[in-house]
Amino acid sequence: MTISTKWQAWIQKNERLIAHPCNYELRFVESILAGISELSPDDVHAQFPFKDQLNGNRRIDFMILNEAKGLRLAIEIDGLAKVQPEKEVFNYAGWNDMLTRQNALLRALGCMLLRYSNQAWKYRPADVRTEIRSELLRQEFEFSQRVAQKITEQERQNTLEIDLQKKEIERAKAVNDMTSISLLSQKIDGLLEANTQLQKIIREQTNTSQHLEAENNKILRELEHIRRSAPLHNVGENAQEFLVADNPESAESENNRMAWILAKKLTGVPVISSAVVLDPDQQDELASKIKQQLPVPEKTKQPILLLTLVCFLIVVVCLLVWGPHYLTSNEDIVVENRVQVSSVQKPSPPPPVIPESPTVLRSEQAGEYAGEIRTVCGPLVQITSSGKANFLNFSKRYPDTPFNAVIWDENAADFIGINQHTGQEVCVNGMIEMYKNKPRIQLIHKNQLSITR
Repeated sequence: MTISTKWQAWIQKNERLIAHPCNYELRFVESILAGISELSPDDVHAQFPFKDQLNGNRRIDFMILNEAKGLRLAIEIDGLAKVQPEKEVFNYAGWNDMLTRQNALLRALGCMLLRYSNQAWKYRPADVRTEIRSELLRQEFEFSQRVAQKITEQERQNTLEIDLQKKEIERAKAVNDMTSISLLSQKIDGLLEANTQLQKIIREQTNTSQHLEAENNKILRELEHIRRSAPLHNVGENAQEFLVADNPESAESENNRMAWILAKKLTGVPVISSAVVLDPDQQDELASKIKQQLPVPEKTKQPILLLTLVCFLIVVVCLLVWGPHYLTSNEDIVVENRVQVSSVQKPSPPPPVIPESPTVLRSEQAGEYAGEIRTVCGPLVQITSSGKANFLNFSKRYPDTPFNAVIWDENAADFIGINQHTGQEVCVNGMIEMYKNKPRIQLIHKNQLSITR
């Protein structure tokens, strides 16, 4: 088949990487990949490198990557030589190595993997092209929906912030603070303008999603017809390998990261906090907080004060009785790079705290705001463990770190994969407390933590 000049240039550029005695990789590009209209040569990487569990260098035949579209698809083509090289003797070592590489790929990259035998793509190329197109359209459709959701969250968050600012204006009017009224009014105008832009982008993303969904449904019907009329296994095994059970967190984290990056590029509008995007539960709590800021009638203040005093006394008694048990942890014994995950079913954690201020602190500043709910950001340089506590050390390694976040073993399941983000910019949100003269935030819910790139 005739291929475009762009694909010809790609082949020339990657000639060394796709070299094979039988030219299988070259023929796969010419007959399969170059015939997929949705696929750009710029998104295809030959012999894509990654690390396995033992930190060894591995490669996959083809990797399709496009963060602007949410595409992450690995493709491997195989013959029998890897497992049955000669004399019909099954090569168990080769078979085990192939599966090890496959698992390492899924774990490291959190992507989808399609495997094809050489028989399948050589003798049924149209079917293989259809299957790859279907997967690409599915990923792009789901990603488009995810981006629209992120932008909708921004819009709702801005709306809640507008309501808060209006309450502040009411208070400023009560004391005739004209300067504050002017500043707050300007902020509200900016948020209203931002929401107008966000609504326009949401409509565009919705139209894109509808188009992709229609195209994907068409391809799925075609694919179902192909499978019913002539199953691929007649000419060779064509096994799809979906994400294995212990890897959804990796895929979900990567998809969320890409969606959030694109949402920020599309909007160009700063959100309330650049490090933390509130999920629906947090937004509901913020809306409740707005309502709670309404003036309290005089006749109800006295019972409320009495009830508050009783609750305070109960909390003090509980802290005196049970507090020391939870506050004593030996932080001096350090075991690096270990986050233990409890296999015991734990109760649902309480919802994360909501920052009362959009101000983002650097890790070195955290100690100045002890007792306040804040968002703290900085490079995650080390993860250590002591007893039942796991410590995320920011900016410097223990014991010189100026700030850390604590994850207790009972909550560790919500933070699986955090060790993959050492060396990156990480933000945590919650009450800053002092322990052994060091500021820290206890992480209970995964929404208290975000990764910035």
